Amino acid sequence: MKVKDNGQKYPKFSFNIQLGTDAKSKLICGVNAVQNPTDHYQIPALMNQILVNLQIKPQKISADTIYSTLANL
Repeated sequence: MKVKDNGQKYPKFSFNIQLGTDAKSKLICGVNAVQNPTDHYQIPALMNQILVNLQIKPQKISADTIYSTLANL
């Protein structure tokens, strides 16, 4: 990703870590590390990991409003 700062372009590295935890056991059941600077489209990949690891469909999820995209909903 190239970011413009004071008229100059320079590479900016961004790593974004997503964690999914099980509320009952308090264990991490999904981790996703991406180079996208925002959380906008991260829930589907994380949910796939959670479904594989827990072998059950979560009844609820909790996320802040930055995740409010059609793909995540």
